[in-house]
Parts: sequence; structure tokens; C-alpha cells
Amino acid sequence: MENSNTGEITLNAIGSIENVKPYLANNDKEGAKQFLNEFLKINPGHSQAMFILAQLMEVDENYVEAAALYEKVFDTNIPPELSDRVLMVYESADRYDKVYDIYKKQYNADKNNADVCERYAHACCILKKYEEAIEAYNSVLAQQPENIVALKQLAEIYEQTNQMMFRLTNAKIAVIEQDYEKAEKDYKKAFSLAEKDEDVIQIKYQLAKMYRQIGKNELALDEYLFILSATEENFKIFLELAEIYIELNNQFSAINVLKRALHVYPDNVEAMQMLADTYLDSEDYNKAQEYYEKLVELSGDVENKVNLAKVYLQLDNMDKTKEVLVSAEKQEPNSTEVLTALAGYYTYISDFEQAKAYCNKIIQKLPKSPLGYRKLAQMYEAQGENHLAHYNYGVFHELKGETDEAINEYSQALNYRKDDFETVKRLANLHESVGEVDAAADCYHTLFEAKIDFVETTKKLVNIYLNMKEYDMAQRYIDAATKEDDNVELKFLSAKCMYKVKDYEGALEALQYYKEHTKSLENEDETNKLIAEIEDKMEKGSNPLGWLFRFLDK
Repeated sequence: MENSNTGEITLNAIGSIENVKPYLANNDKEGAKQFLNEFLKINPGHSQAMFILAQLMEVDENYVEAAALYEKVFDTNIPPELSDRVLMVYESADRYDKVYDIYKKQYNADKNNADVCERYAHACCILKKYEEAIEAYNSVLAQQPENIVALKQLAEIYEQTNQMMFRLTNAKIAVIEQDYEKAEKDYKKAFSLAEKDEDVIQIKYQLAKMYRQIGKNELALDEYLFILSATEENFKIFLELAEIYIELNNQFSAINVLKRALHVYPDNVEAMQMLADTYLDSEDYNKAQEYYEKLVELSGDVENKVNLAKVYLQLDNMDKTKEVLVSAEKQEPNSTEVLTALAGYYTYISDFEQAKAYCNKIIQKLPKSPLGYRKLAQMYEAQGENHLAHYNYGVFHELKGETDEAINEYSQALNYRKDDFETVKRLANLHESVGEVDAAADCYHTLFEAKIDFVETTKKLVNIYLNMKEYDMAQRYIDAATKEDDNVELKFLSAKCMYKVKDYEGALEALQYYKEHTKSLENEDETNKLIAEIEDKMEKGSNPLGWLFRFLDK
């Protein structure tokens, strides 16, 4: 084969498509293109040759010719791995007719692919196929309701085609951007332009949702009422209207709306559920019973069984209450809701042993939850056990992080039983946690006198007085504790105390003893640091300039 630099390639030299490889290997693009063009004159439908030539044209940014070749090779059946590349060439060549064909095929195959929908819509816009673009952008919004790009593109289309939809779309954009004043104006303008009933209802609904979103329930109420006056075909309007009435503490109107919903949709469980719950909240127990019984019959849902039991309890129907709760427990024996209801039921009938058992089941299941302790407190309160009631209310508030309330309840508990050292410990910890060190010290002193957790209590007391710089008080507690219990851990506290009052020899002796005898690693680093500091201070004290000589020796 002759070199391409001669500018001639004879037909006899063309041969196989394989003969293009040397040109490509030598990065001889011009030679490769010349070879391929001659090859295609002899083999005009050769897809491999056209594909290679298209790629060379693409490298040269000759997108028009590259696009024309790709069109012959692929039509719209482009392999997935080449799709983005070929589409880029078509777009660069302004061949949006091809881009449109390809994306339309992909869109029809998968309308749930938001990316494909958006690209197809863009191609439709360029070709001014607005109806198809609108459909595609709405497919995007069905999956991504707050897609600003899709909404703004739609607004541009509607500005030229449909002023009512232009205003409605702009309102949706304004809501997403939290410009509620602009959104309200656009919704009202869209409403004034609407001619079809369904458009009027849609605009009113969107406006109502916006009012709800920003807490303007009274305005939302007006919009929902307008919609219901026009149609009863949208069930969710009933529920949303009822929700607003409930938020406005107007249970009477909520009940009327829900009854109206059930008149139109007599078997709707959702409306029935909301109506039952609203009657329960309104303390209309007879009506609540009617609807909860229907719900239990329809679904056997445990939550509704528990609510039905609450209703029976309020109506003094003890047999029915127990029957429903036993059924609920068999259905879901570990349900916290069921266990709580059973604890409340047995408290109500003064079967305190059973009530306590269920409270403890709740605590065992949810040890970090305040729920079980509240039920336990209520049970002891009903039993007249004031000390235990206040103690458990204290734990309830402590677990909720309500420190002041917990301190008050624990203090009340101690008024009934001063030797409840568990309560004293909890009270001490809470006082310390909020910086009330004097009150904490008083509690720890009570524990110290009673020798409760003796070493740990001593540590707490000593550290409080060390932090307050009352070293004499700290040492006094250490001395008193040592007489009772010569625990090696007390040596460490004693050393800290002696160090503070500059008894370095005593402190060093105590620390070395502690280091030799302790089995704990808790204070190992602090011990070594203190020993080093004490030795340094002692050396400086005996020779104030000694440290200078050490420095010069380095």
C-alpha cells in the first residue's frame, strides 16, 4: 500500500477494512480518512467504515459530517455505551431532529426515568413541540415535584401558550422559593384566568395547601370550603378540611365534615378512623365506641383495640375493657401500647400487683424511656404510696431531661422516706450536674454518714471540696474515711489534697504507695504526672538554681 503522503490510493490497494489500521496506529488521520472515503465508494453501506470515519470527523469537530455518518450507522438503535457520545455529536451538529427521535424512543420505553424525561422535553422545546414537552416535564414533576428546572421550563412554554398555566406554574416556583406573597398573587391571577371548573378547583387546592403550609389555617379553610361547595369527588379534601378544624380546636365542625365524607364514601376506613379519634378526643365516648367497634371488626388493628378499651373504661364497662385488652395482648404481646393500656387498666381497678408487673414489662422493654416510670408513678399514686410515686415521677422527669422537675420530685420523695439512699444518690448527681455543689455535697454527706457506696461517695465529696479549694474539708473526709476503710483508692485522693496544701513529701509518699498497690489504671496517667511535678518542685525547692544547671548541661 502506498503512503498517504503521495495523495493517491489506487482501488487495487484498498482491499480489506483492516488496512485502515496502520494509518490509525501512526496517528495519520488524513490518510485514514482518505482511505475510508475511497473504501466507502466501493462499499457504500459498510457500517464499520462509516463508524470509524464518523469518529475521525468528531475528533476534527466536523460534527455535521460525523452526525450524518452516525445517522447512517445507527438510525435510532444506538448501543447504550455509545448513546451519550452520538447524542453529543447530534446536538453539536444542531441535528435536534435526531436527538428528538432518540430521546422519544427512550422516553416511551421508560417514562419513570426523570433524566430521560428532562432531556426529551428539552429536545421538544428546541423543536417547538410544546405539547410533548409539557407532557415530558410533567413526567419529571410526578417524580420530583420541586424540580425547579422543569418548572421554569414549563413556565417559559406556558408564557407563550397558556397564561393561566403560566401563572399557576410561577406560583408553584414561588412557593418552593418561599416567596409566599408572590405565590399568592400568581395563584389569584391564575384563578381569574381559569375557565374550566377543574382548573378552578386545582388552583384553589394549591392555594389552600400553601396557606396551610405557612400556618394561615383560616384562609386555607375558606379555600377548602369553596372546593367542597363545587365538588365532593375529591375525598382528600374532606380529610384535609377536618384536619384544619381539629388544628383550630373546632372538633364539632371536624366531625360534621367527616360524617359528610362517610355519607359520600360510606366504607372509607380513613374517614372512619379520623372520626373515631375525634370523638375520643372530644370525650364523646358513646360515639367513639360505635366507630372503634366498626374499625376493630373491619381490620382487627391493635391500636384501635387499645382505643376501644380506653372508651370502654371511660364508660365503666370493665368486662369489655379487659376482653379487648386481652385480645390485643394475644395479638401483639410485646406492644408497648398494649402493655401501657393494661398497666392503666389494672391501676384503675386497683389490682396493683398486675399493674406493677405490666409497668416493669414496659421498663424492661424500654429501659431508657420515661413511659414505664410514669405508669409506675401513677400506679403508686393510686395506691397511696406517696414516696414511691414521687420517686418514679422523679425518674420519669430525669429521663426526659427535665432536671428541675426531677429534683423537686426526688426531694418530695425524701420527705416521706429520708433513708431512701437510691433517691439521695440520684438527687446528688442531679444537683452536681447543674452546678449546685453545696446541695450535692449535703446529699453526698448523707450517703457518707450512712456508708453507702463508701469509697465512691468519699471520692465525690473530696473532689467537690478540692474544686471549691476547701482543702481542709477534703482532708477531713479522707481521714474519716480512712479510719473506716483503708482503701488504696483513698490514697490517691489524699495525695491530691496534700499536693494542694504543698505537703509534697506526704503527697509523694501517698502516690508511690498508691501506684504500688492499686489494681486500677483509671488514675495512672494523672499519678505519673503528679509524681513528676512533685519531684520537680521538691528539687527546685532544695536548689532553686538547679534547673538552670540542668538546662546548661543539655
